[in-house]
Amino acid sequence: MNNHPNNSEVNLKTAHDQLLQTTDPQKQTELVQQINAVMQANQQRILASQDFVK
Repeated sequence: MNNHPNNSEVNLKTAHDQLLQTTDPQKQTELVQQINAVMQANQQRILASQDFVK
């Protein structure tokens, strides 16, 4: 799978599309973990960018 570290939206969309298309439980687990990792990374970036507000 292509990894675009600078474009997490592409990663998220691709992983989600693959998740909808696969029936393999192992692949589903991997994709869910990947989606969670991307969303966590996004959340960390958001929190970091809000740090100066405190």
